[in-house]
Amino acid sequence: MSALERGKIMQDARIEELSLFMTTRLNDIYDDMQASFKQLSDYHERTENQIDTRFSQVDARFDQVDARFSQVDARFDQVDARFSQIDARFDQVDARFDQIEARLNKVETRLDDMQGLLIQILARLPAQQP
Repeated sequence: MSALERGKIMQDARIEELSLFMTTRLNDIYDDMQASFKQLSDYHERTENQIDTRFSQVDARFDQVDARFSQVDARFDQVDARFSQIDARFDQVDARFDQIEARLNKVETRLDDMQGLLIQILARLPAQQP
């Protein structure tokens, strides 16, 4: 075997060795990338589940707040209704006071008339001596 043939055989062996090394290395890189992708995918899935859980908790809290606001609204409606009743009652009281004031004005006018008549009667009576 000549030196040229030996060099060619060694070169082919080296190429085969490098090819096998590259294939093995690429397979290792591929496996590492798959493992990394799987880890990243799992991490994102866990994170998404945590976010969904937190949003569900926030939604539940908002539902509680909405329920409380509904209770407050109901109470305000009751207070408004009560104020309306009080306003109506004050209107009745005002009307009643207006009636009383009108009657008192009539009584005052009658008393003024009576006072005038009494003054006229007293003026016509003879003066009494003690």
